[in-house]
Amino acid sequence: MWIRRLSRAEVTIDGQRFVVNLPLAGNGYVMFSRGRKSALANDLRVARLKRIPTPRRQFGNRLVYSLCEIACGYEWHEQGFAYAVFARPGTERAVYDRAYRSLPRIIAGLTTLASPAD
Repeated sequence: MWIRRLSRAEVTIDGQRFVVNLPLAGNGYVMFSRGRKSALANDLRVARLKRIPTPRRQFGNRLVYSLCEIACGYEWHEQGFAYAVFARPGTERAVYDRAYRSLPRIIAGLTTLASPAD
């Protein structure tokens, strides 16, 4: 596993899994990750136990689950992994709102997510 800062973003890579955190003003952030396929099922199970709605939506060719608790965003399965993109508000709510509204466009615009070279 290694961690590297790219501009303001922090990137953590562990084999074929990764997390990219981009800080927003006021301690908020946008996070994009690829993890174990089971992560989505676990997150959905926890949300349903807490009675948090998990509606499905279509963005481009991807069917995603909407999840919202502390951070709000979307998760989906692709190529044997669980992908997630979330935004968490900080003190600058307008910055978070713009970031959150852009998530569907980002998801729909992603090309095929190929595995990185090891």
